[in-house]
Amino acid sequence: MVKKRKKSRLYDIWRQLKKNKLAVVALVVLVIIVLVAETGVITPPVGINVYVVAGIARDVPIQTIFSGTLRLMLAIVCLAILLVLFPQIALFLPNFAK
Repeated sequence: MVKKRKKSRLYDIWRQLKKNKLAVVALVVLVIIVLVAETGVITPPVGINVYVVAGIARDVPIQTIFSGTLRLMLAIVCLAILLVLFPQIALFLPNFAK
């Protein structure tokens, strides 16, 4: 006798969200907001994460640390553009949790 796998509460919530298209759009917008907030903590003038790294590695100039974040910034901007063009990317993991 094969036991039927119990569906999780998260799956029930996701199933209800899929019925409401506006909620799915809100989920995609929230993912984009998180990406933009992540961009804010690594770019000037705020750059909190960069100043933390500068505090730990005192022998490295802060300009070097800021220039090291350029590749990460490029990746975040590309991901944000991809999410705007293809919002299904943000919904991959919730769809995968069936």
